[in-house]
Amino acid sequence: SSDADWVTEKLNQISYEDHKLKSGTNTKRALQAVYSMMSWAGDAPPEGWNRTRHVIIIMTDGLHNMGGNPVTVIQDIRALLDIGRDPKNPREDYLDVYVFGVGPLVDSVNINALASKKDNEHHVFKVKDMEDLENVFYQMIDETKSLSLCGMVWEHKKGNDYHKQPWQAKISVTRPLKGHETCMGAVVSEYFVLTAAHCFMVDDQKHSIKVSVGGQRRDLEIEEVLFHPKYNINGKKAEGIPEFYDYDVALVKFKNKLKYGQTLRPICLPCTEGTTRALRLPQTATCKQHKEQLLPVKDVKALFVSEQGKSLTRKEVYIKNGDKKASCERDATKAQGYEKVKDASEVVTPRFLCTGGVDPYADPNTCKGDSGGPLIVHKRSRFIQVGVISWGVVDVCRDQRRQQLVPSYARDFHINLFQVLPWLKDKLKDEDLGFL
Repeated sequence: SSDADWVTEKLNQISYEDHKLKSGTNTKRALQAVYSMMSWAGDAPPEGWNRTRHVIIIMTDGLHNMGGNPVTVIQDIRALLDIGRDPKNPREDYLDVYVFGVGPLVDSVNINALASKKDNEHHVFKVKDMEDLENVFYQMIDETKSLSLCGMVWEHKKGNDYHKQPWQAKISVTRPLKGHETCMGAVVSEYFVLTAAHCFMVDDQKHSIKVSVGGQRRDLEIEEVLFHPKYNINGKKAEGIPEFYDYDVALVKFKNKLKYGQTLRPICLPCTEGTTRALRLPQTATCKQHKEQLLPVKDVKALFVSEQGKSLTRKEVYIKNGDKKASCERDATKAQGYEKVKDASEVVTPRFLCTGGVDPYADPNTCKGDSGGPLIVHKRSRFIQVGVISWGVVDVCRDQRRQQLVPSYARDFHINLFQVLPWLKDKLKDEDLGFL
């Protein structure tokens, strides 16, 4: 199938408990079912049949007591795909049969007979149990050509925080006599980290800005910090609003290109070709379709990454994008310093997404050091950034007692990336992200 969701659904329906109740193993019949799915009706093969690369993964102890020898079906599949007939064009690249021998009683002869045999390639794996399988996949998958794919993570048990959040960047700005500011950001390309504008001041020196990625200790050399031209924190001081966070986004550009690896890779940005592929939408997909998928008009499950101690933790929140949106935004007037704000729309512009509160669930709140980090939607096993953490109504982290008694009006506001796309598209135009 070319429909990964259908495959996932079918796999989830498999019950190993049901299988345990049955008395025999018929590997041949299982492979015949695969053969019938790969074959076609009539004499004429479908368009493109000879361009499809097939992978068959078999998990077995190699023992079969019903149906006969399964190797004959592998031979039938090879014949169907015209593999091995023509010495000048053997087409061996178009079929890989991987066999995982699971358990202590694996029949080595039988599992070797089923697997593909190719020079310098490994197609037979013996594992103690299903848990050990994860480590085998880790060794087996060559990621060198896919490291630039956005929003991909390694969730294996041995992975560290940056295998699981490889886009996460830590930013610190040191100011003489004023201490230092810490923020988060997200790697969006080989030269840029996306963060919040309020993490910086206009007179911050480049050498005083430290950025680290991938959990590395070394700091990266900064080329420049690009602010959204409409960002002005003092824009409403005359109206009694001390800090105004509209368009609170900035891009940090590095002098040298980042080298992607398993603990350093980009997050997906909306309305890019990478996100079209991540969402498995047709290539003709529009930005409007991205928005319908990622920010539908309802409560949208999302997450942010917070640093606690020295570890990174994912925290699940709900973006109030439906009937709870207005009440979420109204709570902005309860923020310290906003006592003179009569209407939330004075400080909450259409650029913001709102999380926090206790309905439909009690959302965790962001802390001061989380500012600039990504607000993420996890969809189809990929991580797509929809917002930048900007400001919150209550600083629940400064006061430990507050964390036990978080008020229902403790809301957080994030810049909606769909609302700043023209700026992102302009500044990242040379980054090969394929903006729609």
